[in-house]
Amino acid sequence: MASRSVGSTAAIASTIRALDSVHAVRRHPKRLAAAILLSAMGQLLLGGTFALVGTVLMPGVPHVLVALLALLGLVANWLPLTPGGLGVGEAAFAAIFALVGHSGGARMLLAWRVGMLPLAALGAVLYVRGRTRVEAQQSQPGPA
Repeated sequence: MASRSVGSTAAIASTIRALDSVHAVRRHPKRLAAAILLSAMGQLLLGGTFALVGTVLMPGVPHVLVALLALLGLVANWLPLTPGGLGVGEAAFAAIFALVGHSGGARMLLAWRVGMLPLAALGAVLYVRGRTRVEAQQSQPGPA
C-alpha cells in the first residue's frame, strides 16, 4: 500500500512539473516546437542505434521491430523500482522480445548500458569542469 502511494505521489509530482513546464513556455511556441522536434529526433536516433545493435545481437529480426520493442522496453527501464533500473530493464526487454518470439532482449539492454558509459563519463567531465568554473567565478570579489 505504501509503495502504491509513493508511486502515485511521484506520478502526480511529475505531471505537475510537466504542466508547469508547458505553462512556462506557452508564450514561446517556437521553442516548444523545437524542443519537441529535438526530442523526436533523439528518439529516432536511439531507435536507429537499437536497430543497428539488433543486426549483431538478433540477426534476422526486422530492424523496425527491434527499434520499436527496444524503445518500448526503455519505458519499463525508467520505472524506479531498483537503483538505476538494474534488472528491471533487462527483464522487461527479455519479456517484450519473447512476446514476439525472439530472444536477446536482455543482451540488447546490456549493450545499451555499456554503450552509455563513455557518454556518461564525458558528461561527468563536463559537469565537473562547469562546476569548477562556477565556483571560481563565485569566489572572485565583485566590483567595488
